[in-house]
Amino acid sequence: MNCGAPKGYWKMQVGEHSNYQLAYKASQYPATFQMSVWTPEDSEWDPAQNLPADSTRSVAMINVFAGSPKTRVEFRLNDGAWQPAYPVVTPDPYVARLYQLQQRRVYPSAKASALAGKAEPSPHLWRARLPSGLPVGTHKIEVRATDPCGLQARAYRVLTINHPSLP
Repeated sequence: MNCGAPKGYWKMQVGEHSNYQLAYKASQYPATFQMSVWTPEDSEWDPAQNLPADSTRSVAMINVFAGSPKTRVEFRLNDGAWQPAYPVVTPDPYVARLYQLQQRRVYPSAKASALAGKAEPSPHLWRARLPSGLPVGTHKIEVRATDPCGLQARAYRVLTINHPSLP
C-alpha cells in the first residue's frame, strides 16, 4: 500500500469490560510480520539505488504496519543497548524506491502495473539513528515495537558496510 504496509486486514479481539486488542495481518505473510526495516545500502548491480555519502547513511527507517502515536519503537545494533526510535512523517523508503524505479520503467514483476499518484507520507514510520563510522562488515539491527493494544513485534535486518568505492 502507499503507506508502505503490505496489503492486509485488521483483526479485533473483544474481551470483558470493553477491553480489546487490535492486530494487523499482512496477507500472504505470517502473523509475526508486523514491520519492515529499511537501511541504505550500496549496490553494484543497481547504482541508482545508492545514496550519496551524507547523514542519511546513518539512519534506519522502521515501518510498523499497525503503528500509532502510542507505539513504542526501540532498536539495537549488534546486540548492544536498546535505544529509542522516533516517529517521522515521510514516505516509506520502499514505496519511494518503487516510484523511482517506475519513472525508469522498471517494475517488480512482468505483471506489475504502474502505481497511481505519488509516494505519500506514512503515518506509522520511525527513524533510528545509527552510529556514524560503522566498520566495514555486516551488522545486525534488531527492532522491537509495543503498544497498549497488544502489539509485541520484533524484526531484524542485516546491514552491510562495504569498502568505499574508488573514484
